[in-house]
Amino acid sequence: MKMGLLQCSCGYAGDEAGFADHLGEVFIPLHDDIGTDGRAHAELAVDCAPAAEGDPGPSDVPAGACLCGFASEDATELDDHLLAVFITADGVGTDGGRHEPDCLSVPATGG
Repeated sequence: MKMGLLQCSCGYAGDEAGFADHLGEVFIPLHDDIGTDGRAHAELAVDCAPAAEGDPGPSDVPAGACLCGFASEDATELDDHLLAVFITADGVGTDGGRHEPDCLSVPATGG
């Protein structure tokens, strides 16, 4: 099986999942969960989700729910949502470096 590697403008190279993790590490702030839209965004833990008013039990929150109200049963969709609200328009991460896809490299062999 062949997989293409994605190259970041900072020099990082990895497969699609690794590249998404890299972007999350450099764009999602450590000390708050405020996205570029000014709203809070973070994955809700199902067992910590707020209960409906007057109901002391857990609410019916999907496994992939964000503080802003976005919800998806697909973990990839939640990851994509989080990256979309944290990646800045100028591509500058929390480390002060520029991070954007440079190019697709020659396919690497994978197992």
